[in-house]
Amino acid sequence: MSEYTLALLKPDCLKRKLTDTIIEIIKKNGFEIVQQKEVYLTVPQIEAIYKYFKHEQCFPGFVEFLQSGSCLILLLKSKKAIERLRELIGHGDPEIADPKSIRGMFGKSFRENIIHASKNEESFTQEQSLFFLKD
Repeated sequence: MSEYTLALLKPDCLKRKLTDTIIEIIKKNGFEIVQQKEVYLTVPQIEAIYKYFKHEQCFPGFVEFLQSGSCLILLLKSKKAIERLRELIGHGDPEIADPKSIRGMFGKSFRENIIHASKNEESFTQEQSLFFLKD
């Protein structure tokens, strides 16, 4: 049975013109893009997505980075979508990420790591509600 997940291509991805490359990797790994939209993230959206570390000292710099340009939000469908996309993108720190993962291949740092993906069903539901109307 298919499930949905959300990917957020960060400003560094768009500025480095890697969007088509990342989408091609995602599609080649069996994901269908159901919807997509380009957005400029608001502080409340960033706080909702990254609530697990919004009290860290680095958070203001992270907000500044995420607001430095537009992001591309992808609603994706696949079998075991959440688990498989998390594996495909790799660890948040590109230095630790599998070199064959998206972050391992294209990420520059923990902050500039190209892509975000929903961690679990709960985060997907919340993140989807920020960007897409429920079916």
